[in-house]
Amino acid sequence: MNDDDVDRLVVDAGERWRAAQRPARSVDPALFMDGRVVADERRRIATPLALAGVIVAIVASFAFGRWSAAGPTVGTGPVATPSVVAPGTSGSLGPSQTSRSAAACDVTRPVPVFVPPKPFLRTPPANYASDWYGSEHLWTMLAYSGEVWQGWVAATPPVLPQKTFWWSADWKPAAEPEPTIIVTGRRLDGPGAFTFGPGTNASADFGTAMLVGIDIPSYGCWELTARYRLATLSYVVAVNR
Repeated sequence: MNDDDVDRLVVDAGERWRAAQRPARSVDPALFMDGRVVADERRRIATPLALAGVIVAIVASFAFGRWSAAGPTVGTGPVATPSVVAPGTSGSLGPSQTSRSAAACDVTRPVPVFVPPKPFLRTPPANYASDWYGSEHLWTMLAYSGEVWQGWVAATPPVLPQKTFWWSADWKPAAEPEPTIIVTGRRLDGPGAFTFGPGTNASADFGTAMLVGIDIPSYGCWELTARYRLATLSYVVAVNR
């Protein structure tokens, strides 16, 4: 048997196999068309969504990169809506939670210098290196270059206790030994606030003053505001480590 005989046997076998098969069922071409329509529709929807996802990822990556490089910006102006806590309590931030140094604080200097009416001292005693600041209705004593405080006390959280002294021509110590003066504080370079009062009185070489003890809850730049009767006086102090 030569090669031609083998080829003919193979062809004959193939024809006999095809003749023995059942006729193929007819298939509606619309089925294939619907599938293409659905697939095309899915591709039409999926493509913009995928593109949008890529754009969002790129924008988010760029924004995160800028934030990570520069860090969050911390404002140096007054807090818009400070939360003042109940009298006699302090804020919740401890010294380790501050994000800025008080060295950047624009402390208040006693300018213009206030000269109280008689019988009060015209100037503070020289050992205080300070001047009067305020008005006849409410004034205090500030260091020539501004107040910078430190001296933390171990507590939970740590606090800086401080005595604040205030004078007023409207205050009569004998008639009001515990003056209705309130001192509030708000941190200017981060969150934090407190309220203390009423006051008591203290006498020393600077005369007799209204005294309000406060506890400052964190390092930073703080604005203190005293209110006595209709008078209000504020100044900024740096609180350091």
